[in-house]
Amino acid sequence: MKNAHLLCCAANRTAQRISIYASRFGFLRALHLNIFKQPPSRGFLNSPTETTYRDSLVAITGDSILFKRYNIFERDRLVLFSDIEKIIVKPASIWNGKFRFHGTGDFHTWFPRDFQRYKRDKIFFAFIRTKWWRIGFTVENSASVIKILQEKGLIKIGFD
Repeated sequence: MKNAHLLCCAANRTAQRISIYASRFGFLRALHLNIFKQPPSRGFLNSPTETTYRDSLVAITGDSILFKRYNIFERDRLVLFSDIEKIIVKPASIWNGKFRFHGTGDFHTWFPRDFQRYKRDKIFFAFIRTKWWRIGFTVENSASVIKILQEKGLIKIGFD
């Protein structure tokens, strides 16, 4: 037992060396996925429900809505219906963001990218529970989306 600490130190150095090589060559992620059981993904592609409505701007499933090209890095954003307080539908006008292609103008409403927004007839505003911001979005077929969201009990058609 006189040199037991040397074996321990040698094992640590070997583990450190393996970790360095694994991280440099990207093996660490592969080793991690193989060793530990991963929780089921909650991504859009692995959604347990099928798509009710889909166009180039949004995709609506039984329990969520996916906003395509949501942020400035072109990433999508999945929002569960349980996280949405209400959705207000307004006619498209200059005051409601008809010419807002992407981003925000008032730091309160974020619009996913849509270069054809000026051609749309309705603009939807999704109010998220416990958040001070909202999502303003458009769809290609507003009549069918209004019908789907009314069935979910989320939509409120108004001018407030």
